Amino acid sequence: MKILALSDIHGNTRTLSKILNKVKGHDIDLVLVAGDLTDFGSYNEAKSIIELISSSFSKVYFVPGNCDIIHDYKEDINKLNLHGNYLVYKEIAIIGLGGSSPTPFNTPLEFSEEEIEEILNSTYERLKNNYEKYEKLILLSHTPPINTKVDFVSSRKVHAGSLSVRKFVERFSPHLVISGHVHEARNIDQINQTLLVNAGPASQGNYAIIDINESILIKLENV
Repeated sequence: MKILALSDIHGNTRTLSKILNKVKGHDIDLVLVAGDLTDFGSYNEAKSIIELISSSFSKVYFVPGNCDIIHDYKEDINKLNLHGNYLVYKEIAIIGLGGSSPTPFNTPLEFSEEEIEEILNSTYERLKNNYEKYEKLILLSHTPPINTKVDFVSSRKVHAGSLSVRKFVERFSPHLVISGHVHEARNIDQINQTLLVNAGPASQGNYAIIDINESILIKLENV
């Protein structure tokens, strides 16, 4: 399977279109968007972003970011929203976590670490109860696990990820975590056997191509 991983589009359709045009020949099976489709935009703007991606690729799923206002999302895009939900596609299980752990900026979609832990654990339990077998597990999370290369804010010398996401990774060992949120932490890292990728802000032309076979190969790309 080949995945196009995007995050932090922040409503920049011009740059998003450049990314989509560049990857058209890559035989993408699935597009996963790790949040912040908009820059404090609600349903109509989020819908336009999803429709733009869907005009190039048929399989598109997302989680909202902390800068997305989701209270008025309608079913046409909510059916593609994996926050607190899961998907099994071609023997790959994907569970989703939107929003972020608390920030200093009081953004629209933030959760306490206790809430994040509950969302992740309950979603994983529902997946396990309904699917006994799948080949690989992916966590699509706007916020990355804490204390990694993919959550490090170099300008402030701090880690801005979630402790509960890290605890989930350490406990259940997903094969891959796709995240965003921390714009300057575009990187690839690893916790035990779990690969981590922050593709960087798509608003600046960043994305990742992920090839999943017996192993997982991640390439950070830019337009």
